[in-house]
Amino acid sequence: MITIGTGSTVEKNDAQNLLFSLVIPLHNEEDSIPILIPEIIEATRTLSEPFEVLLVNDASTDNTLAAATKAAEPYPYIKVLSNPVRRGQTGCYLTALRNLGGKYFLRMDGDLQDDPSDIPQFIKYMTEDADLIMGIRSFRKNATVMLLVSMTYDLFAAIAFNSPLHTNTSSFVAIKTQFLIHIPLVHKDHRYLPLIAMHRGATKLREIVVINRPRRFGKSKYTDIKKVLWGIPEVILFTLRLKTRFYAFRSNNNRSILAKRES
Repeated sequence: MITIGTGSTVEKNDAQNLLFSLVIPLHNEEDSIPILIPEIIEATRTLSEPFEVLLVNDASTDNTLAAATKAAEPYPYIKVLSNPVRRGQTGCYLTALRNLGGKYFLRMDGDLQDDPSDIPQFIKYMTEDADLIMGIRSFRKNATVMLLVSMTYDLFAAIAFNSPLHTNTSSFVAIKTQFLIHIPLVHKDHRYLPLIAMHRGATKLREIVVINRPRRFGKSKYTDIKKVLWGIPEVILFTLRLKTRFYAFRSNNNRSILAKRES
């Protein structure tokens, strides 16, 4: 188990000898881990290309860290990283980006709603050298209000950012790591990684239909009310950052700005 401090320099591991790094943020998911890890192993057991799995514990208050460490122990390609303080999904991805070695950054949620059996679909387009592979949920389990919010956001993304994707909000997505090098991120920017990657030059885009399963344990970290209330100013600020080239490549290392911890 590797404990990661709160330093904000985001560097890519230069030795990209792996096809992909599967990155899974975890906060209080001790019940999901014993189910999720065997599913990942089964979904990747016939894969010939090398890969890694990064489980990022985000200062969980239950036994998530112990469960992840135990599940990963028999498998050298599964690594457990740990944020000593809560940093949210954005902070988890920053931690992973400082430590991963995959050509592709493949992210999925750790609450069992994303199905590891869809990983081979992503691999197919990775071997075809796609820049970005977006997973479109086949049947969203979310409440109607959140479906409407997602549809509104996707329409806005198509108009404001010229995004050709049918959705820009999926949690299951693969992006070439080269488009995430030295990336500055602020709070909640994990939601916008596909748009940032396209802004940074990702043009070979692919979409796949993925399974969206119901949550089995606990409850979502985000309420519908919080998403709606904070969503509008959040999108406006992100748009301003994108339009002013905040996410553009720099010649030197950028500093990530985690304005506040994920609530």
